[in-house]
Amino acid sequence: MMSLYVTLGIFLLVAARNPSANRSLIAFTAWSSLAHAAVMGFQAFRNLIARGELIGVAVLIVIGVALIVLAPVKQSVKHRHPPPVPKARRNSGLSHWLPYLSRFSAGGRTPHNGLCPSAVRFAPC
Repeated sequence: MMSLYVTLGIFLLVAARNPSANRSLIAFTAWSSLAHAAVMGFQAFRNLIARGELIGVAVLIVIGVALIVLAPVKQSVKHRHPPPVPKARRNSGLSHWLPYLSRFSAGGRTPHNGLCPSAVRFAPC
């Protein structure tokens, strides 16, 4: 468990450089600390672990609440700039129809199998 918290701590130190971009990591750390505190508190009161572990519960609650309170505020939608919308591409003239027209070239046969559709079945052209 200690390796998990050491790794998470390193990533939090990196995330502290740009907290607005790393809100999800900060929120995950806060809520996982509170969840861990809840599980440890339940275990301590049911005598599954030593009562001395309640000190760890208090520390985890303080860490979780501090991270939630100090987390950067989510930027509202009205302050964001929408991404640029690409201009629609226009097909000029026959370029749009070329894939459909190419099957009628070469003497009326399709370039793939030489068969043309008939009313009932595929038959040679």
